[in-house]
Amino acid sequence: MLEHGARLWRWLQDGAAPLRVRRREPDGKDVEATLATIAQQHGGLGEEAAGEYLRTLAADARYVRDVY
Repeated sequence: MLEHGARLWRWLQDGAAPLRVRRREPDGKDVEATLATIAQQHGGLGEEAAGEYLRTLAADARYVRDVY
């Protein structure tokens, strides 16, 4: 994800489809941390603002933390 962070950030800004993360899997937290890093690096957000951005994506059903 980090390798293509700029592209992913543009997609998110353009309203990309929801992201689904398996919360019970160990990589779920890694994915969330990576998305926050992308928001910081490519969106110019600080750590707190990046967390708020992810919460906003979740509230808009664009970032869905799902167990399946």
